[in-house]
Amino acid sequence: MYHTARTHWQLRLMNISFVLLFLLAVGLLQWLASKYHLQFDWTHAQRHSLAPASIAVAERLKEPLKITAFTNQQGDARRVIQEMVNRYQKYKPNIALEFVDPDKAPERVRAAGVQYDGELVLEYGDAKESLAPNLFNEENFTNALTRLGHRGERWVIFLSGHGERSPDKQANFDLSTWASQLQKRGFKTKTLSLGEHPQLPQNTNVLVIASPRTRLLAGEVKEIQNYLNRGGNLLWLHESGPTQGLEALAESIGLEFQPGIVVDPVSAKIRGKISAAH
Repeated sequence: MYHTARTHWQLRLMNISFVLLFLLAVGLLQWLASKYHLQFDWTHAQRHSLAPASIAVAERLKEPLKITAFTNQQGDARRVIQEMVNRYQKYKPNIALEFVDPDKAPERVRAAGVQYDGELVLEYGDAKESLAPNLFNEENFTNALTRLGHRGERWVIFLSGHGERSPDKQANFDLSTWASQLQKRGFKTKTLSLGEHPQLPQNTNVLVIASPRTRLLAGEVKEIQNYLNRGGNLLWLHESGPTQGLEALAESIGLEFQPGIVVDPVSAKIRGKISAAH
């Protein structure tokens, strides 16, 4: 194929234009990188990103958070901790992270009550949390931040004495797994019978009525209504069947029970497969 002088210069101009455009694009990217900090997570399951619940917890903490990591300089512990904290700093910039080598600062280890290499001490205002190295993951870190953000004791009281589902027992119809998750997030749980203690404690944050099987007394219902009138919070878990003397309570809060049963299709499918296998 033969090229004329005209086409030769056209090709040279095209090459020069391409090089200039390429250099311009590189310069623009460098300017953007210096002007804005952009980070994308292309990893499997976005393991370098935070779950929405963790983001919400981090953004709710308005005061500065100080993290002291007591770990030596060997291994990858410092890198792993730094990467985790960086993920939270994107949503809460006022997180200060300090690394302390336990071998070089034993007095600080004793003062902080640190027991393990790799242990974290989190300080938020006048509240403090410690996180052991074997518990260092996003879920536990977020739970620690949740507890720090809610100072003071928060009690979830489970009504008892009428065959309610229990937060302490392990039967599959009880609520021990849920209660355990509440405790990880800084709540304290307790069962209370109004027949034995006719008044709800003043520090009750939430009252849980979990499907009573026998009828409540009029005095018990009145105390629950008084609690709600004082601004209390109620979680009422109701299964199909009678309301066990709580009709007036339902009417006072405008609660109307609709006929029917809620079914989890995934669980029902699993149970069907198990029955078929038998």
